[in-house]
Amino acid sequence: MQVQGQPVSDAQLILNKPTEGIRDVTRKPVFGFSRSTHWYHQYNPLNLGAASLMYLYQKFVSPQISATCGFSPSCSAMSKNLIAEFGLVKGVFCSADRLTRCNRISFADLEPDEINPSDGKVHEETSRYK
Repeated sequence: MQVQGQPVSDAQLILNKPTEGIRDVTRKPVFGFSRSTHWYHQYNPLNLGAASLMYLYQKFVSPQISATCGFSPSCSAMSKNLIAEFGLVKGVFCSADRLTRCNRISFADLEPDEINPSDGKVHEETSRYK
């Protein structure tokens, strides 16, 4: 693209792009899986270790790759919800199912009514796995 015989730089094209409709996605990761109020559920060493790893992933890695995710909530947030609702064993298996469907190939099989027109993502609830 040229303007008066001069090529337009990439930076200039980006600066001139309209920003309406682009919304800032703010993520606030929450620590922990358990919704229980019992101290032995909240301070279990396995729970603390797994929750720490999930929190670090959501805080530092997930924001870098979340723009390409086709699901809402993100896979890590859905995994936390599944583990909190169904327990560790069923939660991990259901999370594995979700992760295997989180790719561009699986989106070819989606029905148009499954995609939310406001953000173009598939919104899922944990009730899908009951």
